[in-house]
Amino acid sequence: SARSHRSAEPLEFDYEFEELEASVQEHQAYQARLEVFADSGAWQQALQLLADMKGSRLVPSVLTYNACIKACNKGSQWQQALQILAEMQVCGLEPDIISYDASISACGLSLQWHQAMQILVEMQGHGFVPSIGAYNASMIACEKCGQWQQALQLLTDMKGHKLTLRPFSYDVTISACAKGGGWQEALHLLAEMRSGGLAPHAKT
Repeated sequence: SARSHRSAEPLEFDYEFEELEASVQEHQAYQARLEVFADSGAWQQALQLLADMKGSRLVPSVLTYNACIKACNKGSQWQQALQILAEMQVCGLEPDIISYDASISACGLSLQWHQAMQILVEMQGHGFVPSIGAYNASMIACEKCGQWQQALQLLTDMKGHKLTLRPFSYDVTISACAKGGGWQEALHLLAEMRSGGLAPHAKT
């Protein structure tokens, strides 16, 4: 009857609410474990937990994917980091600055300068300004791989974004220029550094 149908509605609502609450708690438990793996660089465990999460029909969030990317970054797994970055976009999630920064850092620290530069361009296309750490990681890769002109461009981009330049960014770029034969550019940066009151590293 209509009366019995109406009386059943609160019970159904209570059940759905309890189910939702349990789902939220389970999601939080997964996220807490992922953050531990992210901090320790346990990328394999992080990716396994992500797979388990999907198997439990839980929907990963941007925070979930970010934790996995950070774990890959700390574990020096740049290809896995890029795979996760791509996967989250396929799932309809928009990467945030943490997603991009951690992916760039993973590429930069693994000396994958070209991939790091590509992500820098992509994130700026989405309106994000890369962090100093992301720029520095990319510069290190460029310096180690003999890409002095790219390192110089990164420093120019940092100035364009009005980021506070530290001696380290100058040091890496000057080293890249010197190694690549860009002595004129290296001397110009050294003079610029000193005029700005920044003390160069002893090696510079």
